[in-house]
Amino acid sequence: MWRTVNPRGKPTGPLLVATFWPDLPEKIDAVYEAPQDEKAVFFSGNEYWVYSASNLERGYPKKLTNLGLPPDVQRVDAAFNWGRNKRTYIFAGDRYWKYNEEKKKMELASPKFIADSWNGVPDNLDAVLGLVDSGYTYFFKDQYYLQMEDKSLKIVKIGKINSDWLGC
Repeated sequence: MWRTVNPRGKPTGPLLVATFWPDLPEKIDAVYEAPQDEKAVFFSGNEYWVYSASNLERGYPKKLTNLGLPPDVQRVDAAFNWGRNKRTYIFAGDRYWKYNEEKKKMELASPKFIADSWNGVPDNLDAVLGLVDSGYTYFFKDQYYLQMEDKSLKIVKIGKINSDWLGC
């Protein structure tokens, strides 16, 4: 895990996930922060965990189906809460689901194909990061990232993670 406290700061790390959340499994597939509740949601295999700060919420972990994902989804590739519409997007393979944090349920139009809605964004993502105040969302795949402008929904930059994010 890499950690940064502000979008312009260089990340520190790598750090063990267990440093902050000791109840999680070693392998984490995806994580996002739900800013409405100030909770962190972690995905590993077909389960997910919800934390308030470093405290595991009662009743977790739960199966992905409890979140509204179909049984054929056995792992989540990436997830993020988009500041533009306050919805959480959950990516798995070539599809994505839109989750309403306030209503605690999936949107009726889910799932959709990534290629049909996110022009230029690849399937089987590694991670997604939405920086609310920056106006950009970042999609990570292998050693590259794509920077999408939130207003136009266009990819404005493709770069290398090592040099642009980690300074190596």
